[in-house]
Amino acid sequence: MVDEGERIVLYHPAQKGSMGTNIYGESIHAENGTEKKPLRGVGFTIEPDGVTYISKMNGKFEFVGGRILITNMLVVREDITAVTGKLEVDGSVHVIGSIYSGGYIKATGDIIIEHNVENAQLFAGGNIMIKKGSCSKKECLIEAGGEVSGSFFEAASINAGGDVKANYIMNSNINTKGRVIVAGNKAILLGGKICAIKGVDTYNLGNRLHLKTVLDIGRNELYEKVQEQYAIDRAQLIDELDALEKVRNKIRMLCAAGKEVPEDQQRKIYAAIEVKTQKLAELDGEASKLANLTEQTMKEPIRVRGRAYEGSMITINGISYILPSEVRRIVFKLRNKQVVMTSL
Repeated sequence: MVDEGERIVLYHPAQKGSMGTNIYGESIHAENGTEKKPLRGVGFTIEPDGVTYISKMNGKFEFVGGRILITNMLVVREDITAVTGKLEVDGSVHVIGSIYSGGYIKATGDIIIEHNVENAQLFAGGNIMIKKGSCSKKECLIEAGGEVSGSFFEAASINAGGDVKANYIMNSNINTKGRVIVAGNKAILLGGKICAIKGVDTYNLGNRLHLKTVLDIGRNELYEKVQEQYAIDRAQLIDELDALEKVRNKIRMLCAAGKEVPEDQQRKIYAAIEVKTQKLAELDGEASKLANLTEQTMKEPIRVRGRAYEGSMITINGISYILPSEVRRIVFKLRNKQVVMTSL
């Protein structure tokens, strides 16, 4: 967390190196430092001295992909309940407490909960972190554009764009473009249905009571929905590009005929075409990356580091297998269009 007006970065200009000498008295050539480009991002200003970076707001500081990101973060120093009402924030939310039944938070950034979550609804454009865990008699709905993590999840419904991480997951329905990772020597994934495009890595799977536990990995229903959405978004972008290019061609014809077209209008059209073209390339890249990831996932789609119990249902790329007996330290994968097991 940073405060408005706080110095967040100090750039140290490059300096000349000084010659050195090794233990044999030989000279060591010194390399001169090279200047770095100014950092880019949002939520800060650079002072006139060119080296001091100052936060423009109270918020959350991140350094991602070489860019500074400072976004609004609302800190709530009390529990969230149905009485509190809906909390909708353009930015991130940090709750110094718990979310009880009926609680509702929607944020464009991240959501961080210091304690527990009961039967509530959480929606985040970024990541969701529940430092204790989520437990409810009914389903708790958690949706994040990024990663979802917590100590445990019980009777939760989770939709995530990134990985889902916990020490204990029971009777939960999870849909994620990433992996489900259940870590720790006593970690267990038990009951419910897990749809994870990139796979599952858990210590224990199922239990001796044969509570139905379903894993659906790889090119599953969620994968097909994601690719279908890519196709819809791509078609829309192409239509928008076609419309912009028609306007651009009309401008060119007018200019060729000697007629004046305002420069700002031309700049706007060319800039819009560039933006749409970039978005189309990014979309194609994401679709291709997802397809390639499922291929890589198939090397070790499901890893069980402890015990996998009888009755657990494994589906990989639409091919299903029900575990007939308890096994230990195993990897489930596809071979010759069949689900097979290999030792870790």
